[in-house]
Amino acid sequence: MFPSRNLPTWLPVLNQIDPLTYAVDSLRRLVFDHLHGGAGIRARLDAGVSWNAWHVPTTAEVGVIAVIGVAMLSVAIVAFSRSEYPPSSFVGRGVSRYVAEALEHEERRQAGRDWLADQDREHGPVPDHVMLEVRRRWLGIDSIAG
Repeated sequence: MFPSRNLPTWLPVLNQIDPLTYAVDSLRRLVFDHLHGGAGIRARLDAGVSWNAWHVPTTAEVGVIAVIGVAMLSVAIVAFSRSEYPPSSFVGRGVSRYVAEALEHEERRQAGRDWLADQDREHGPVPDHVMLEVRRRWLGIDSIAG
């Protein structure tokens, strides 16, 4: 809410690319539109944003905020959609890290089920206490029926 007239020479450059400058100026205009002060007070406190000598209108300020917002959202989407440590079996399949981890977890569960079925075929039924321990450790199931 401070006027930007008396800034050091290097700071207006940063001020021009800061989206907060445009948001504050839009809010400042909204406030001053509803206040009934003298023209001198308004000119002193509501200088507005200008590019060279052109006074930036409110719609352009909102547009700048929207464009910068969309650009930053795009950067965030790209940054957060990259996998920190993609599971090796799903690299390059175009799935997110969370989906790949869920798929790998399901593959491990299925491998455990397949191993148990193979053991039943080769050695006969597995005793219940062994089956319970295997299911609890490998599959995360706490009952024999699960």
